[in-house]
This record gives sequence, structure tokens and C-alpha cells, in this order.
Amino acid sequence: MDIHDRYRIIFANKAAARHFGYPIEILLSMRATDCDPDVDFAKLEELSALVKSQGHLTVNSRHKVASGELVPVEISINYFKDNTTEYLFGYVVDIRQRLQLENALRDAMGKAEQATKAKSEFLANMSHEIRTPMNGVIGLTKLAQTEEMPDQVRSYLEDIQQSSEVLLYLINDILDFSKLEAGKLQIDKQKFDLARLLAMMVRLFGTLADEKQLRLSLDIEDKVPVDVIGDLFRIQQILTNLIGNAIKFTDAGQILIKVTLAESEKSFAKIRFSIRDTGIGLSEKDQSLLFQPFSQVDASSTRRFGGSGLGLSICQQLLKLMGSELFVESTLGQGSNFWFDLPLDLTSERLYSAVSHQLEINRQDSLLEIIQEYSKGLAGKKILVAEDNRINQKVIEGLLHIGGIEVTIAKNGLEALSLIQSQHYDAVLMDIHLPEMNGIEATESIRSQDVNKRLPIMP
Repeated sequence: MDIHDRYRIIFANKAAARHFGYPIEILLSMRATDCDPDVDFAKLEELSALVKSQGHLTVNSRHKVASGELVPVEISINYFKDNTTEYLFGYVVDIRQRLQLENALRDAMGKAEQATKAKSEFLANMSHEIRTPMNGVIGLTKLAQTEEMPDQVRSYLEDIQQSSEVLLYLINDILDFSKLEAGKLQIDKQKFDLARLLAMMVRLFGTLADEKQLRLSLDIEDKVPVDVIGDLFRIQQILTNLIGNAIKFTDAGQILIKVTLAESEKSFAKIRFSIRDTGIGLSEKDQSLLFQPFSQVDASSTRRFGGSGLGLSICQQLLKLMGSELFVESTLGQGSNFWFDLPLDLTSERLYSAVSHQLEINRQDSLLEIIQEYSKGLAGKKILVAEDNRINQKVIEGLLHIGGIEVTIAKNGLEALSLIQSQHYDAVLMDIHLPEMNGIEATESIRSQDVNKRLPIMP
């Protein structure tokens, strides 16, 4: 093309003639604007200046051919100058087939992503349906263990409980991983007492550590704040996984849970949690596999220790959602140290040094003793339980009765609303997924009545 002759075509080969559908002599009477509807002379001047400065340019455009069809093309443009004028020259590639392949690949990838997302959403939505019967099995087993029975029957119930809890643990891992994949897992912040959470974790794992003759210790720095805001459930889930792994992979020695203050401001603190064990340890190569889903350091670990291979991957993703990250320091045969710095908002200036003497860690309490301890002061209270699952009704009613609490069961939201309008209750346990009227709608209706605006309703 002759730049000085308003981009007239001065040379075209036979392939160009076939491409445009014109004889070469016709092409030589045309200008760039005649065959490319996406450019005008102002645009061509810009392109010329760019090609002149760079020496070469590749652009995508469209050519209008003799049939009237607009053909997508890739144009490679170069600049040349002789004694009399300036030129643009290069070659054109018809990219229709390439775009068809790219579109087909994009469609296939989109369908694959939709299928993966649909699978993840299905599993995420199955959370309630899968966990409900498992919680029923575990709850009824624990209730049965509060009764008098022969030792052999008690042994069977303990085995049922242990097997059910392992299965629920695996189910929870799969469901949480699916929620993370589907982008449906959200962080829920609430106020809680960090010291009590840590004491509960030691209490929870104390018996398991004793069974393996391991020393389980909790070391909290005095200046660690205890009144914090964060996702209590997810923090507990992370600590449960890390402490459980430490006990699982340690045959002798100790597990130390250490909590220190990494950074502090008036209403914010970054708290370091460290779980150190004297277990099997890891090589540097194996450490790279730890946070990948469905992976363990080797197949023998899966057979010997069990597990889904999802726990640490879930912990890592949860921590990232909370603005943190999980790290590991380990030596093969000498143990491991997993740690993370968790940012938490503060609700007071109360430090661990002020409450440590009030905490008692008792590892041996039975379910009966635990319920009675937590239900002090609640005996005689009336609680409405809105729950449609028959097994869950039995579990909740049985547990609350142990604490001396009077229980009324509502099978759906409408029934709960009717009972509250006719009777007095001290609190309501409200399931979200209820027939006829769900828990959220029922709660809104209850709250619309002035007399019930301060009634405790717990999902």
C-alpha cells in the first residue's frame, strides 16, 4: 500500500485475489478503506505512525470480500520507505478456522466448568441432607450412653459413635471442599472468648492424647487478648484438624499448642497459633504436597492413618478467606510445627493473664456431666424447638431434658409461630430448613410482634 496515495494497493499476489474474490487488476485500484470496514483514513494514519516507530505490527481485523461476507483476518504489517514514497506491506491470514476452533474449545471449557460448578453446588446444597442423619446417629448414640447398660452393649455403642464421627468428619471435609470450590463458603464473624475456645480444644482432645500416652499442653502468652471477633466455627475447625493430625501422626512424646501475640493495635490483634508435635515429621519434598487437595505424602500414610487428604487444603483455604496463611516447619523423624497468624478484631482490652486462673481443663467429664455443667441455671426453662426431622427432635429433646429443660417440639415454621402466640417460651431453637414456613420467615413473623422482639432465637 502506498501511504502517500491514501493507502492504495499497489501489489497483491494471487492468494490475495482469491481471498478478496477480485481480479488482481481490480485490487490494484482499491484502497485499504475499500476492503476493511473497521478502518478509516484517520485510523490508518495512527497505524502507520505506530508501525513506523516499531517497524512491525500485528492486528486483527475484518475484510469485506466480493461476496459481501466479512472475513476475520490477522494482518502482519511492516513499514518500508524508498526515495520517493512510504509503504505498508505485509501479509494476511484468514483466521475463520482458528476462531471456530477457539470458540469450540471455549464452549467445551465453559461446559466443563459449568459441569464442575454444578457438581460442587450439588454437593454444597446436600450439606444439610447428609449431615442431618449422621448427626442423628451420633446424637442418639450419645444419649443411649447416658443410660445403664451391660458393658458389652456400651462397648458396641462406643464403637458406633467412633465410627459415625469418623464418617461425619470425612463427609464434612468433602462438603466444605465443595463449598469452597463453588464459592459458597463465607466467613461469619462473631464475638467469642478465645481462652475458653482453647481450653475446650484441649479438653476435646485430651482423652485421645491420653489413650496414646501423649502429653497435650496449652501455652498461652499472658498478653494475648481473649475477647475477639472472628469465625468461631471455622477457627475451631482449623484447630481441630491441626491438633487431630498432630495426635494422629505422633506415637510418642508431646503436642504443644502455643498461642502468642504477633501484632497488636487498640482494636485489632494478629495472634499466632502454633501446633508442634514430636511425630513422624516430613521431608522438604513431602511438605510441598501438604496443602494440595486429595493428597497425602504417600499411599502408605493413607492406609495407615486414613483420612480424605482434604483437611490441610481446607484449612489453608479457610485461613486465606480470613486473611491468613498456614505454614509448616518440619524435619523427617523429628516432628512438625504448623502455624498461622490470624487477624482478629477486639471487643475489649482483657488479656489472658486476667482470666487464666479461672479456666479449668477437665478431660474426663462424661456427656451427662458436660450437659449438666452447661445447663446450670436453665433447669425449668421452657424452650421451643422448631425441627422437622424426627431423629433430630429426639436428640435435641433428650439432651435438653438431661439439663432439666422443658421442651416443646414444632414440626414446621407455622406450628412454631402458632405455639409462640399462645404460650410463653424462654428461648427458641429454630431450624432454617422447615416445611410450610421456613425458619427465616418464621423468625421474621415472630420478631414482628413487640412482645417477642427480645426473645432469644437460635438457628
